[in-house]
Order: sequence, then structure tokens, then C-alpha cells
Amino acid sequence: MENTAQEQIELIKPLVNICNDGFSGYAALANEVEDEELKTIFLRLSQQRKQFAEELNKELLVLGAEKVDSGTLKGELHQAWIKIKSLFTSNDEEALIEACLTAEYYAAKQYKDRLTDTKLSSNLRDIVEKHHMMIEGAHKQLSSLEKESA
Repeated sequence: MENTAQEQIELIKPLVNICNDGFSGYAALANEVEDEELKTIFLRLSQQRKQFAEELNKELLVLGAEKVDSGTLKGELHQAWIKIKSLFTSNDEEALIEACLTAEYYAAKQYKDRLTDTKLSSNLRDIVEKHHMMIEGAHKQLSSLEKESA
């Protein structure tokens, strides 16, 4: 049975929102931290998520949907929470990394959920799988940084 375009759109639209959240969240964090290594990592992850969103948006257009340029309310709330937390922890890098790990865990779970959905087309599955692997890599890198700063 062929999967409908609408099913594909419904599966990947939330991932675009998550990527947009990551793009803006990491960019904002890069402006908050003083450590150059961490700033570089946050900028790289921001650009990575922007690229992910662009790739998925391209697929949405092919499927006949409009591209998604915004994130989620949950993402905005998480970013606000990080800002508030950083005010009270004096931009404590460990606390910021911990907040990023929470976001990475959520993104990885959403991607994994799509990979287990049998309605996902093989073309989109390849893209989602590649993104998922890179998100897990980012999670591992941030976990290592958290351990170093502890």
C-alpha cells in the first residue's frame, strides 16, 4: 500500500518544528556563553539544525505542503526556561549543557518514533535516519562536555 502525501507531511512537519527550535535555541545559547569551544559547538549545532529543517522543508514542498518556518510553543518555553536558569546560575555551562541534553533527548525520541512508523516512506526514512544519527552524536558530545565540566 502506498503511503499518502498527507501521512508523510504529518510525520515530518513536527520534525521541522523541532529543528527550527534547535536552530534558534543553539544560536541564542552561542550568544550567551563565553567559552569559545562551547560557543563553536552551539553554533555548529544551530547550523546543523537549520540544514535539517531545510532538507525536511524541501520534502514538504515536494509533497505539496508549505514549508514550516517556526518552532513549537514547547521549544519556545524550553528556550525561555534556559534563559531564566542561566540568569540564576550565572550562565553556568554545566546547567546550560544539561538543558541542551534534555532538548536533544526529546529530539532524538521524536525522530526515533518516526523511524518506527511503518507509514514513513523509504526516501523520508533515509533522511530521518541520517538526522537521528547526527542528533545522537550531538547528544554524546554534549554528554562528554557535561562530564568534563562536572
